[in-house]
Amino acid sequence: MPEQKVSFLLLFTSFCLVSFGQFTTITPKAGSTFSKARNFIFEREHFKPGILIGVEADYKLSSKLLLQPELVFEQKGTLQKVEGVNENGHPIGAVKGFYTCNYIGIPLILKYKPFAKNQIYFLGGGYANFLVSEIRRVKYTEAGETHDDKENTDISGYGRWDAGFQAGAGIDIPAGKKNFIRIEARYAFAINLGGSTMPPATDTFLLSAGYAFNFMK
Repeated sequence: MPEQKVSFLLLFTSFCLVSFGQFTTITPKAGSTFSKARNFIFEREHFKPGILIGVEADYKLSSKLLLQPELVFEQKGTLQKVEGVNENGHPIGAVKGFYTCNYIGIPLILKYKPFAKNQIYFLGGGYANFLVSEIRRVKYTEAGETHDDKENTDISGYGRWDAGFQAGAGIDIPAGKKNFIRIEARYAFAINLGGSTMPPATDTFLLSAGYAFNFMK
């Protein structure tokens, strides 16, 4: 999906969330993902870094419990490292295959704030991602020349939907009279039902930071 469309979706969702008075905060955020496929077509998978950008809002259910809907763009995938050979069967050293899936995601998270100051919290919930593009990149060196091939492709062989569960923790650091900086760490466990409905399941760690605008008086 072009970057302009992603930006428009994030801005539109931010406007819609702010328009509802029951939402207490809205938080644009950005960060990194580190993912590895569990049931892809290769062996010896490694964690691959990616990017995460999005926006989230807090809906207060009680003094300690909040509902947090989100809209995010995130990258998942996997990294394969193998010893390669050329077309003549001669070794060419390590070959790295990077496989990236770009998603638009809709997590729905419950947050629990057990402490009186409400700065540290724990979170958990589900998510649904829609696959918008896939990229395959292969890097290797042959005869002293570095090759870096990149192409858009349909590597998954599955459908467009990815879903699963997330859990983690975060902290809200005061920044001014009402607003705060939010730092979160999460683990996402993807569920692959098989067939033609979902892409490969991944284990993903997500780290993000955002600036929360507080609308409470």
